[in-house]
Amino acid sequence: MANLIKNFKKRFTIVTSIYLIFMSVFIISDANNGLNYGLTLKVAGIGGHLGKYADKQIGNGNHFISGMEGDLHWKPQTFIESLLLIATNSKTFDFLDIIALTAVFVAILYMFKGSDDSVLFTKNLSKGFKLLIMVIALSGMCADMARMEISRNYIPYITQGQFTTFSTFKFPSFSYLIYPMLLFLTLIPQKGLELQQQQELTI
Repeated sequence: MANLIKNFKKRFTIVTSIYLIFMSVFIISDANNGLNYGLTLKVAGIGGHLGKYADKQIGNGNHFISGMEGDLHWKPQTFIESLLLIATNSKTFDFLDIIALTAVFVAILYMFKGSDDSVLFTKNLSKGFKLLIMVIALSGMCADMARMEISRNYIPYITQGQFTTFSTFKFPSFSYLIYPMLLFLTLIPQKGLELQQQQELTI
């Protein structure tokens, strides 16, 4: 049990750093592939429909609409452009995820600053845990907002106003609704600190 907290922080730092490096290499490789071979983007036309627009009635007030979206094969001119365009694809891990994960990583290290095997619960741990929850929430929302801005403004810019993408900020999703629940967990370190201080007074 000796040096448990110290060993945890050391192992956590090593594992997380390796993970971030691995994902960064993956993103750089993905961006280079996009730069060399091009990217396929899901886009919509601006100021009109794409080719072969159709609104087909299928009965009972239902209808099938086509020609609103299409796939655009785009060859990025720079590495940065490739990174930005990859970020518009919600199915792919991108540089915004790396930034968010790095922020969470730093918040976790800050949370355990000053903690050791003799004194686990500290004021810094209590404040750090609250900060961690805020960082998780804000980094996720900021990353989503950045993707939305890139989709709505950067794609029309590089295509000279011909195309855009349907990107929305989905606030009422599970990932955001869970944050208020996590705030209740911030009471655990605070309660632990109070109990620890009471035990120190009784000794």
